[in-house]
This record gives sequence, structure tokens and C-alpha cells, in this order.
Amino acid sequence: SVAWNPVVALEFVTGCWDGSVRVWRIVSHNVTDRRDVSVQMLCGNDVALLSAMGLTIKGAIGLSSMNRKLLLQRGAYDDPMVSEGEGDNAEGVELE
Repeated sequence: SVAWNPVVALEFVTGCWDGSVRVWRIVSHNVTDRRDVSVQMLCGNDVALLSAMGLTIKGAIGLSSMNRKLLLQRGAYDDPMVSEGEGDNAEGVELE
């Protein structure tokens, strides 16, 4: 299945029989030759895997120590963000 994003031009989502979902963006295209198109996968999931590129997550709260370590190991950086009323265990991990 394919569905175009009604808000972001040139972005669409695909869904497959195996349950995978992926978000794509057309990054370049030739208007005169419709066969010349480049797309980039922005994010997607697999049954046992989530892949994402160019993703930013800010203000993640309640991460287990294992998930926090895995995120930091894979390029995230720690940016503690405690707003009023969130308590002492609010954590921020940001991916770029």
C-alpha cells in the first residue's frame, strides 16, 4: 500500500504484507523524464528492527538504563531536560 503525506510535499508511506511500514521522501526528480527519480527512506520498521535516519528525539522520559546506553552508544547525546513538575527522573536523549 502507498499513501501520500497530505502535509509534506513529496513524502509518502508504504506498507507491506509483512507488517513493515516505511516513510519515504522524493529527494530529486526530473520533471521532463519521469523515470529519473531518487527517493530516501526517512524511517521504517521491520518485524524485529526499527531504522531511522535524520531522526531527532528530544525530552525522552522513562528510558531504561539499557535503552539509554544503547542510544548513547549509537550516536545519541545526553541532554537532560527537566521542566517544572517533571520530577528528578526526567531524562533527555537526542539523536541526530
